[in-house]
Amino acid sequence: MLDENYFPSLPFHGGFGLMNLHGVAKPAYRAFEMLHGLGTEILSTQGNHPTVDSWCVRDGNSLTVRISNFALPRRPIANETVQIQLENARRPDMATIRCVDAANANPKTPWVKMGSPDYLSRAMVEHLHAASAMPEQAQAIPFSDHALLVDVTVPAQGVAAIRQEFLSFA
Repeated sequence: MLDENYFPSLPFHGGFGLMNLHGVAKPAYRAFEMLHGLGTEILSTQGNHPTVDSWCVRDGNSLTVRISNFALPRRPIANETVQIQLENARRPDMATIRCVDAANANPKTPWVKMGSPDYLSRAMVEHLHAASAMPEQAQAIPFSDHALLVDVTVPAQGVAAIRQEFLSFA
């Protein structure tokens, strides 16, 4: 059993939890949110790397490629550029990317830039909520000869999900 003895009064104390004491979502919360929206049909992927893992998941008329770049503490890790190639594909009608890393969906970074205050004003909490958001951004997907090919750089200890929408798979 794992139990914390108290709930610290600091906004980011390095302990467990998906949200801080102000209800600001931490990166782990956003990663679970990303997983929740993937879909239900897992497709096979190829490739092998010591820190990079990928899933390809279909859900109705969408296909999401989720890539993570993680290592255990004190293990070597670096930013990695991953090449996604889908053969026998159709051109997607729309493609977006969502990321969780040091620069995206990570409210601790702006909190540190604020000077790591112990007590937050309402405006500071609102700023951290905004920094915690994981918006979808348009993603260009090169398409040629029935193949999709895109390179995505995933920072160390980061995760990205590239979602492609199709009017239909027919």
